[in-house]
Formats: sequence, structure tokens, C-alpha cells
Amino acid sequence: MRWIVFCALISAPAQADPELGRRLFHDPALSANGAMSCADCHDPERGFTSGAVGGRTPPPLHVATQLSVWGWDGRHESLRAAILAPLTDPREMANPDADAAARRVGLVDADALADAIGAYLATLDSPPPTPEGRGAELFRSAGCADCHSGPLLTDEGFHNLGLSAFGEPSQDLGRMRVTGDPADAGRFRTPSLRHVAQTAPYMHTGHFRTLEGVVRFYAQGGGKVWARNAAEADRPMYPEAARLDPRIRPLDLSEDDIAALVAFLKQL
Repeated sequence: MRWIVFCALISAPAQADPELGRRLFHDPALSANGAMSCADCHDPERGFTSGAVGGRTPPPLHVATQLSVWGWDGRHESLRAAILAPLTDPREMANPDADAAARRVGLVDADALADAIGAYLATLDSPPPTPEGRGAELFRSAGCADCHSGPLLTDEGFHNLGLSAFGEPSQDLGRMRVTGDPADAGRFRTPSLRHVAQTAPYMHTGHFRTLEGVVRFYAQGGGKVWARNAAEADRPMYPEAARLDPRIRPLDLSEDDIAALVAFLKQL
């Protein structure tokens, strides 16, 4: 879904029908003009994403039902809010209200719609593997597991990797757009690495087309925010946007190390 991603609660209501949710997920009748379905942006054939849309990639949905915060900037705190927001966003499905969209596809109200789609999303994950070997060890020793931790391989935190495009037309200050706190400038949610081999392109911008590109990005020490002139350097937001997460640092990785890490990621 463009810009605002809909995801699910930790568990879907028992009475919700996953098959109904699957049909709704693929039904363009949910959009006001009848031209856009959820699957247009969260394409099952592309790992439930579809590349950058409006400056951000639609995050994949495999583990959405197990998360506690949704969207690249964490703006949604509940299933209902996260699923229904795209229905009324003028850049997306552009309905006057979510209940109207639900009634158009034969449901009582928007809650029934959110329940059904949530039940479908709960079917998308599979039991995690237990990859081992050199790549797994590198993943830990290089610090990847500091943020990509736990069974979902995410701390669900927000981190500045130097990809805010500060001062550019495509500038996106991430979490700050939600909190208003300058300290959050350039911070984006850590995505889960479950099923990551299926979910290219990577990062909130879709900047990297391959996992190798992602690993090399981290190996070089992440991105960089710089001021092109004195006026930009004097902007109050510049020091905040330029302050990378302290865990981002250059990594001494050989070509064999990079290949081993990529092979590990493909097992997740």
C-alpha cells in the first residue's frame, strides 16, 4: 500500500475468515475508483512488497501479525488503524470513510474488514529456520544481531542509517514525522529479516536491489548526510539528521565474508 502500510495485530480474531481476508486483499473494489487492491503494492509474487512508492517501499507483511509497531516511521499502533488508514488516504484508496469501503464489498463495517484482512496476514509466515555456519557467526560478530534480534530478527526500534536524503527534494525524516522530536530525524524502523531473500528492494527507499548491496552498505559504515553549503550546515536539523546510530561503523569484511553473510540471509 502506498506510503502507509497496513499490517496486523499480534493475533487475529478467532472468528475472522482468512480466505475472506485473502479475497479482500486482492479486491480493487476497496478503492474508491475500483482500480487499486492491497496486493498492487504488497504483491505476493514479490515478497508482499513492490518497490519504492512515493519515496518509501511497502514493507513486506510476512510477520506483520507478530509485530508491535507498524510502518517505517511507526505511526500505527493498532491493527485497525494500520489496515484502515490506506482506505481513506487520498494518495491511496481515497474513500470518504472506511465503513463505506467495507459496505461496498458486502461487509457490515470497517472492523469486519480489518478483522478479515488481519486473519489473512496471520497465515503468511512459516516456522523460522535455524541457520548455522560461518555466515551466522559473522552476523553476530559484525553487530547485525544488535538490531536484527529475537525470533523476528528485529528490535522494532528506530535507527538512523544515513538515508534520510536530508536537504534533497526526496528528503524523508522518518520517525520525526510522527514524534516531532528532532532527535528522531532520519530514524526508521528496523525491518524483520524473516523471508528477506524474497523482499527486494531493500531499505525504506528501496535503494538496494540485492542483499549483497545491503551488506556492502553496512560494511562501508552506512550512508552519510552532509551539508553542501554553509546555509545547510546552519540548519538546526542538520546535526540531528547527520548523527548516525552509534552501532553503524565500517566493517572489516572480506569478499568471502560478504558472500557468507549473503548466503546466511538467504536462509532466513
